[in-house]
Amino acid sequence: FRIIKIINLYKKFYKILKKEKPDVNISFLTFSNLTNLICTFFNKKINCIISERINPKLIKKSRIYNILSFIIYRKANFLVVQSKSIKDVLQTYNKNVRIIYNHVRHIKQNKKKKYNFINISRLDDQKNVIFLIKSFRKIINHNKNLKLNIIGEGDLKKKIKKYIVNLKLEKNVKLLGSKKNIDKILASSEFYIHTAKTEGMSNALLEAMSAKVPCILLKHNSQHEFFKHNNNCFIIKNKDEKNFANSIIKIRNMKKKRIQNIINSAKISVNILDMNEIAKKWQLLIEKNKN
Repeated sequence: FRIIKIINLYKKFYKILKKEKPDVNISFLTFSNLTNLICTFFNKKINCIISERINPKLIKKSRIYNILSFIIYRKANFLVVQSKSIKDVLQTYNKNVRIIYNHVRHIKQNKKKKYNFINISRLDDQKNVIFLIKSFRKIINHNKNLKLNIIGEGDLKKKIKKYIVNLKLEKNVKLLGSKKNIDKILASSEFYIHTAKTEGMSNALLEAMSAKVPCILLKHNSQHEFFKHNNNCFIIKNKDEKNFANSIIKIRNMKKKRIQNIINSAKISVNILDMNEIAKKWQLLIEKNKN
């Protein structure tokens, strides 16, 4: 049934290409990239730019996806990635790999802080939210008034809720679900905590930096080169809950001047990710394809 659905999708997309006759097709993520390249295989007038957002060595994909992407990605005119580490892995997939960072929206700073700690994540294994909650349990042993707010939905929501109840953390850890006013909540937070096991270039982190909220990250294998410890954020290497919690406490107790220096540096670094600047890089790539 799934194969029939995919074939029908390909047929529909192929008809659209035949009708619209685009100069360039741009696609994101593995399934869309494969669809793009397969449907344009027999039409050499259409150029393809594909974009892979994850490191295939660190995030498991199906074996079929891995084989197909290795064979078919070389047919793309350009393969766009988000980081040097992903580029290094995908060099063998395509000879024209380009790095273009995510853009970041400007979020207005709010000096009145309503929330202590905030995390914006899908509630799944990759985002490592249970580790965050375990660590926070140790943090509130030092200060029972501190609170952690988690924005997001996901497959592990019921399990995480149960975990919070079992640890008797209902007063300190709140699952806010999906929120429309994320910017206001984010800007009203003292710290942003990020504990993903692996990730490309986190939009949530970039937006926290834009809102002048100091960011605390758990170090992982695919750490993006944009995030620099003691420059635009704090990166904690200790991967056990106790040491992670102790590091967060130390950061929270730092002198305001040092934290402000991190905030200012982060704001300067995200300014280069202005939407217009990133759009120019995409435009240049599209023009290269058209030529």
